[in-house]
Amino acid sequence: MTGKELRKLGRSQLLELLVAQAKEMESLKERLAEAEAQMEKRQIAIDEAGSIAEASLALSGIFEAAEEAVSQYMENIKDLSDRQQKVYVQREQENRKKADEILKKAQRGADLLLNSAREECRRLEEDTRKQCQRLEEDTRKRCENMVSSAKKKEATSDVISLPLRQGGFRS
Repeated sequence: MTGKELRKLGRSQLLELLVAQAKEMESLKERLAEAEAQMEKRQIAIDEAGSIAEASLALSGIFEAAEEAVSQYMENIKDLSDRQQKVYVQREQENRKKADEILKKAQRGADLLLNSAREECRRLEEDTRKQCQRLEEDTRKRCENMVSSAKKKEATSDVISLPLRQGGFRS
């Protein structure tokens, strides 16, 4: 499988490949155990034949095959692990970039809302200040009218209503 094909695989598919490699390793271990069992049988045959040199040649082929299979398996596991690590690093970088973009977008939205709220507060404060000034001016005019009206009533009431004494007019 090429590196390009491995990059297209998802995490679960990569894990399945790893499990398959583990099964292959178990199979190789079983083959090695069988080879060792055969070696023991051949040892008996060697003892019976009396030729250590012949047994050594027969066993070396089995061990070489087992060592080669284990070496190839370990190399495959290392390659798969390296590819998975690269995919992990790439995806982590992509996810961090996406998260940063989301945070920046959220911050811009929050800033817009905050600025909008501040502007609305300024507008409401200005409207309230103007309304207070109008009310204050209206109240001031009413007070002035009331004072003026009271003074007029007082002036007319002094002329019209003089207190009377008992028994006649006041002189």
